[in-house]
Amino acid sequence: MDVIDDVDLLVTMVASGIVDAYEIAQEEHALPVPYPVNLQRALDRLTVFAMARGERPPWGVAELLRWCARPLAEHFPIADGELGDEVFLEDGVPTREAREWALVARNAEAERIERRVIAKVKGAARSAGRQDVYVAFRRLVIDEPVLSVLEFNRRLLDPVLSLVAAAIHESYTAAGPEFLRSDVAIACDDCGHLLRWEGDTAQCRNDRCSRTGPPKEGTRFDASESVMHLHEGIRVSVSAPGVAEMRLWRKFTGPKYRAAGLAVHLWPAFDAYDLGLVFPDRTVWAIDVKDWASPVRLAREVSPIPREPAVPEGSMWTQAFLVPSDDCRRPVPDYIKTLKQRLKQRTTAVNFQAVTESTLARRVDAKLFGGNGHA
Repeated sequence: MDVIDDVDLLVTMVASGIVDAYEIAQEEHALPVPYPVNLQRALDRLTVFAMARGERPPWGVAELLRWCARPLAEHFPIADGELGDEVFLEDGVPTREAREWALVARNAEAERIERRVIAKVKGAARSAGRQDVYVAFRRLVIDEPVLSVLEFNRRLLDPVLSLVAAAIHESYTAAGPEFLRSDVAIACDDCGHLLRWEGDTAQCRNDRCSRTGPPKEGTRFDASESVMHLHEGIRVSVSAPGVAEMRLWRKFTGPKYRAAGLAVHLWPAFDAYDLGLVFPDRTVWAIDVKDWASPVRLAREVSPIPREPAVPEGSMWTQAFLVPSDDCRRPVPDYIKTLKQRLKQRTTAVNFQAVTESTLARRVDAKLFGGNGHA
């Protein structure tokens, strides 16, 4: 096994250990001793790796966690610079990068979410033959990550959402005291999720918000009654990535596109892909939106877009696009270039073009209104 493979394995083990430990600590309100198996294995592997290179390993789990709160490249040297300035812990919470590395290793969180919530929603919607039920649930957790208990109960009584009431109950939980300040819960003005408080200091759990300075306070919720917000797994795996999907949906359902006859379908055929664009000439474009912080890991994990008909019109797509969200792409120089280069190196074929959100919009405009959409 070469050095790069060793480092890849090591980093995925560390990420998995950190994510596992955080989830256990959230459930048990403390990090148990002995430490979670994956975290201890990661420390053992890192110790062997460091000693083989003549470097000092971390002195126990506590120092390993301190290392992970600093840029990884300081402790995990790698030839092609994949790690860069990534960190795995911010304010004691696993970052998006840590979760992505963990998913590469085991896909455990995604599998858990699919099994416990999303699979239930798909099953109920399929059984009822109700695509609208699946869409309504996904939109709920993306657009309304925080609800007063009154609004939460109203959603449960909604004629469409009531078919997946059990999944909604599993997706939301009452906000704990760490999210309250003087009996008020306050959402981040940027992402809409609840701010967490340490004294008078607010922290946003969305690492993209926390890296742009102190969070701005948004909607306030009276905590005299329960305030409901998303469980961590749903927030990270379903709600946050869905922001870009809804951004594109809102763009392409705007007046200009409706007048031109463009039809847009969200998560057609229960999530065969994210958006189906049906043009007036009945051609279909399939859009798969991704929210991965690293183009390298995205290229490793992305799958071909299904070819079977998915939109209600019953046509197979003629063009397919992989669209990394602007939120993940902008902080990484040459994201699209790196993604395309890595996709070319894959032994399995991909059947889509990787483009930015703005490039996709230009392509759509060119097809609908004429002109060159390849700029």
